[in-house]
Parts: sequence; C-alpha cells; structure tokens
Amino acid sequence: METLEQRLQLKCYRCGHEWLRRTVNSLPKQCPLCHSALWNENILGTDKAKAIIKEKTRAMQPELTNEEFERFFNKTYAGVVAAFMSDRNLTVRADKAAKKAAAKGKK
Repeated sequence: METLEQRLQLKCYRCGHEWLRRTVNSLPKQCPLCHSALWNENILGTDKAKAIIKEKTRAMQPELTNEEFERFFNKTYAGVVAAFMSDRNLTVRADKAAKKAAAKGKK
C-alpha cells in the first residue's frame, strides 16, 4: 500500500525535478522548477518528439544525402530514445507508449 508521501510525490517529465505536492485532491498547474505547464505529459515516443529529434540530428549530419540520413536516423532513433528513457527512469511510460502505438497501428 502506498504511503502518504508516495502519493504526494510528483516528477516533471521536462526537467526531471521531483517534489511533494501540497494536496492530494489536485495537481499543480506547472513544475515549480522549470515552470512548464506540460510537466506531467511525456512527449517522448510521440511523432512530435520524433520530429524534433530528427530535425536536430539532421542539423548535425549535413553531409549525408536524404536517403543516407533516413537509414542513419532510423537505426539510431530507437537507441536515442532508449538512452534517454533509462536516464530519466521512464521505461514504464515508454512501454505504455509503444503498446498504445502498436494498438493504434493495428486499427
């Protein structure tokens, strides 16, 4: 059974900050450290996150042709996500996102 402290513990998915919330009944509107209103939304594994990572990776690999870059990116994207997830201890969220994406793809 969860203790009161465990129920009050929150974590920002943007900056990784952990804190105790003031009440059990409501969630805060933003992270107290980075002030992100999206502190509890994990965008990693979504199309938006993939597009951001792809754009930044492309800027670092300007010498590759489009075809070479696509092959390179598809091979490295899964590794980038796995490294980030293990660093942030978000593997449970990644599994849920992967299952959701798989279910969405079957429809």
